[in-house]
Amino acid sequence: MIGRKWFVAALVLVGLGVPPMLHAQQAVPTSASAVSVDPKVRNLAMAQMEVDATRNEYFAKLSAIHEGPPKDLAREEFTKAIEVVCEKYGMTTEQFEQAIFLVSSDDSALAAFNEALEVIANEMGTVIR
Repeated sequence: MIGRKWFVAALVLVGLGVPPMLHAQQAVPTSASAVSVDPKVRNLAMAQMEVDATRNEYFAKLSAIHEGPPKDLAREEFTKAIEVVCEKYGMTTEQFEQAIFLVSSDDSALAAFNEALEVIANEMGTVIR
């Protein structure tokens, strides 16, 4: 079951990848307040940003562990951490993965999602790569 979640997570990440030249073509709002973001899309984007941060943290941990049982324990901690993030935003891990899949399969939804990510990143003063 854990293997399936890793596969789905990797599939979602690949599906959300936008080539850098497409970012350059998008209009950048002058201020975050000038852009209105649907609260549901904003909630999903916030969850995605936090899941990404959690994923980066745990992947760094996992790359440093080479033994089987400790690595398995770290994977379980990672899965639980992702569940906590999803619950924080009012959804299960499965609901989050389904929402990300649906967003990535619809061009207009993906555009709205990417816009929400940009607005949130601007508000937080971070850069999306």
